[in-house]
Amino acid sequence: MTKGIKTFEMIRHDDQGIGLHTGKVLEGAVFSDGTCVVRWVVPDTPNSTGIFSSFEDFQRIHIEPAPGKTRRSEIHWFDENPSH
Repeated sequence: MTKGIKTFEMIRHDDQGIGLHTGKVLEGAVFSDGTCVVRWVVPDTPNSTGIFSSFEDFQRIHIEPAPGKTRRSEIHWFDENPSH
């Protein structure tokens, strides 16, 4: 049975004084094979798309805090089984 596509957005709450945007900054999808595709949607900057082997790979790079930093972003998951 296919798991379907899970969609999400990333919300950044704090830029930790380094000039990053806050609010919704990314939209993403995790496909049934585990591949994660993300689309940066930061205002006033060109949108870019990234492809990761898994959500965990994406999370390690873009969500987990760097050493000595606090977590500043969260993932908001949408309906995991949308009807098309």
